[in-house]
Amino acid sequence: MFYVDIEGSPEIDPSVKCAIGHLREISPFVRIFSSFPCGGNLLEDTVSILEGRKQLTPRDTSANGGVCTIQAYGSPQDVDVLGRSRDGGSNTPGMDRSSSKTQERESKSRVIAKNHLQIGISGFGNFGQFLAKKFIAVGHRVNAYSRSNYEEVCAELGCKWCNSLDELCKISDVIIVATSILAFEKSIQSLAIPLSKDPSLCPLIVDVCSVKQHPRTTMVKNLPEDVDILCTHPMFGPESARHGWTNLVMMFEHVRIRQSESTHKKHSV
Repeated sequence: MFYVDIEGSPEIDPSVKCAIGHLREISPFVRIFSSFPCGGNLLEDTVSILEGRKQLTPRDTSANGGVCTIQAYGSPQDVDVLGRSRDGGSNTPGMDRSSSKTQERESKSRVIAKNHLQIGISGFGNFGQFLAKKFIAVGHRVNAYSRSNYEEVCAELGCKWCNSLDELCKISDVIIVATSILAFEKSIQSLAIPLSKDPSLCPLIVDVCSVKQHPRTTMVKNLPEDVDILCTHPMFGPESARHGWTNLVMMFEHVRIRQSESTHKKHSV
């Protein structure tokens, strides 16, 4: 059994639909795990990019999701991989946005150093360490937590080892869940505990799983409603990006995002 990532949708691309149909004719088992939404302002831009008529810049993104390519820059001031449109907002109707929550978020945004974030990584295996190296290289501070002890690895990489999820949540502006798909649900349930205890904690939660429906459903179901959620699928790994991730593709969806200064800084990672 093996997995294939493709750029295209059987709903709108006849060639993709034909290819999947042919696979089903010659393969005993074919399953489509997930696909990212193609609606919104990004669709026409994405078509132009895929046809080579336009070059994607870091901020060519939609309010809800789409495709972006990784851009390499010399300083974190220039890094804007997962940019959001300025007129975007939460696509979850009826969300409670009380003034106290807003004040808590804005209070936290004031203590975030300009363009330098505290990035937490839950699940510090091969991919988690790969991300840590990339973020540290552009000046962000990385905090790590995992079931196994990686304290010595953290010391070598120059990031902080956290002994608990509580500690990770308290010091991180963004938390990337880099666990395996088998451990994902339990990891999110564990992460929800400290976030539910302290409403002042409002990190952006990001997944990097290669399948999307299960992570999306799990995060929406278990995480507090005032926690922002971003689903991503980096279409590369430590090996394919070992010499850099410039122009490599990342799929993403803004599942639950609120517009604020701090949120925009978190997305600029």
